[in-house]
Amino acid sequence: MSPRSRYLESTVAAVLPRKMAFVGGPRQVGKTTLALSLLGMNADETHPGYLNWDNPLHAARIRRLELPAGEPLLVLDEIHKYARWRNLVKGIFDTEKSRLAIVVTGSARLDYYRKGGDSLANRYRYFRLHPFSLGELGSAPTKGDVDALLRFGDSRSRSCGRTSANGASGNGTASRGSCATTFATSSTSGRFR
Repeated sequence: MSPRSRYLESTVAAVLPRKMAFVGGPRQVGKTTLALSLLGMNADETHPGYLNWDNPLHAARIRRLELPAGEPLLVLDEIHKYARWRNLVKGIFDTEKSRLAIVVTGSARLDYYRKGGDSLANRYRYFRLHPFSLGELGSAPTKGDVDALLRFGDSRSRSCGRTSANGASGNGTASRGSCATTFATSSTSGRFR
C-alpha cells in the first residue's frame, strides 16, 4: 500500500520551527499517524521521540521530564489527559524551543482553556484533522472511491469494517473503528530526520 499524505502535514511541519503544533480532531482520523510521519519514514509508537500518556511508562517519563536525548521532534500523544499538561508543555517549550519542536495530539479540544494555569498564548498553533476528504483521494476519484470514502473513510478499504455473518471483519484484521487510522498514513519524508 502506498503512503498517503494528509492535507495538514506540510502546514504542521511549517509551523514547528516557531511554535508548537496542537493536532486535534475526532477519534480514529489519523492524528497519531500524522504526528509519527513527522518523526520519520518508518516511525511508529516505539520511536524515541514519541511519548503517549496512555502508556504508563511514557507517562512516568513525561512527569519526570525525561525527554528523549538528541531528538529534534517530540510528539506528546494524549497528554491532555494529564491535569497539569498545559504548564508542563509550556515549561518544556520555553526551555527547549531552540533545540526541540513539539507536536501535541489528542481528541479533546486542545485549544480550550479553563480559567487558571499558565497561558500558552503565542506558543502554539491549533490544527483540526478531519477524516479523509474527496480531495485527498486524488485528481480523478471514481464513484466507487466516493462510495467507499462515505462508507469506510478510504477508497482502498472497501472491505474494511464489513462483517460476515459470524461477526468477523471483512478483511480479517481491521475493525470499523480502526479503518481511518489503518489507511490514514502520511508522507514518508520525515521532516525532522
